[in-house]
Amino acid sequence: PGDAGVHEGLEHFGLDSENLEADIERLTAVGAKLLEGPLVAGPNVRICFIQAPDDVRIELIERKDS
Repeated sequence: PGDAGVHEGLEHFGLDSENLEADIERLTAVGAKLLEGPLVAGPNVRICFIQAPDDVRIELIERKDS
């Protein structure tokens, strides 16, 4: 079984997003759970963490040109 919690070792994988809010809305509508975010992760970078099926943790990363 998966474990969407924070822990040592491989805990998640990341995917690029052009629009975090739209992706969060789309994914939560089909059963994913928003765990954290959106958060500012650096200049022009925002992230969030989603709990997907089988308790898999996914990071969505939105990068904006300055």
